[in-house]
Amino acid sequence: EVLVLTMEKFDLGIIAKSWGERATRKKEAFAFVKITVLIRKVK
Repeated sequence: EVLVLTMEKFDLGIIAKSWGERATRKKEAFAFVKITVLIRKVK
């Protein structure tokens, strides 16, 4: 959770430059991270 929040803040400047593309990629990346975390919890 903390790492995600840190990455969020770090990304803000970059997102501002190319909002649409970045936002889409970020949602995909976030979903991937969530799935990875779920898999780790199951294992």
